[in-house]
Amino acid sequence: MTAQRIIIDIFAPKGKLGIIIDTCSEGPIVHSVKPMSPLDGHIQRGDLIVGIDDEDTSTMSAHDLTRLVARKSKKERKITVARSIGPQECWMCQ
Repeated sequence: MTAQRIIIDIFAPKGKLGIIIDTCSEGPIVHSVKPMSPLDGHIQRGDLIVGIDDEDTSTMSAHDLTRLVARKSKKERKITVARSIGPQECWMCQ
């Protein structure tokens, strides 16, 4: 059974985000959110990051995504995530 996902846009302030990204078979995924992250309560562990400022990131590695986010760190960024609302297939999403 494939996980159902909803697409959510999250607006991140300029500066560091305080999230750890991993590479999953489904794309870059949020591994953890640091307690002092400005995104704590907005982004969740297991969220697939599918876009930054409307640029498709679904096939990027965690390293490439992190570099892209860092390049845009001087302004607000729109982070588009696909959040699972059902069973998850990727072991890293659990």
